[in-house]
Amino acid sequence: MAERGEAPSAAAPGGAPAGAPARASRREEEPERGVRQSRDTGPQSRGSGNGRDRDAERGPDRERELPPAERDAEAEQLVGEVLDYFLATMGVVAETYVRDDTEDGSLVFEIEGEDAGLLIGRRGETLQALQFLVRMVVSRQLGRKAFVLIDIEDYRQRRADMLRRLARRTAGTVASSGRASALDPMSPGERRIVHMSLASHPRVMTESEGEGNQRRVVILPRD
Repeated sequence: MAERGEAPSAAAPGGAPAGAPARASRREEEPERGVRQSRDTGPQSRGSGNGRDRDAERGPDRERELPPAERDAEAEQLVGEVLDYFLATMGVVAETYVRDDTEDGSLVFEIEGEDAGLLIGRRGETLQALQFLVRMVVSRQLGRKAFVLIDIEDYRQRRADMLRRLARRTAGTVASSGRASALDPMSPGERRIVHMSLASHPRVMTESEGEGNQRRVVILPRD
């Protein structure tokens, strides 16, 4: 991994200096969470049951911008500057790194340091918000979509592993009880993890319901 340096010394993209006092405390939100809500299965709760998330679906007439075939050096430099600026502005004592390998074509930046856990938040919500802001700023400055992921102390992998365990455990309960169960609201990426984990399950199926940040996966017994 390439080290980028400590965040508090970062300057705003474009040259504006930034800095704030460092925080001494640290609170990391562990990913071992996932509340299930059981409910009766009725006609109104049934969907296509194909285990797909409509947020990830695109029709044949809608173009999807794909990640670049080669490493995007321009985006990498700009993401590093923007990320360091945000961390310095928040007064977070941490260092940023960029992984040598991309993930599905996306650059992966890691944050490490005594305050890094502060950026995870409840179920990773703070991390998701930071990633969204960095993508938005960088995409606007580049004039094209920026493919970037941000990780903190391997949180994303730990969260994915937890979601797979939750999906299998809930699927077992649904299969034995015959009652559908709705998971907590999740991001589109997290919902895809659950859908894919249970795509070949012989006794349950998955679908998404709800709108916006309340959209969640429902696990239902197969007919």
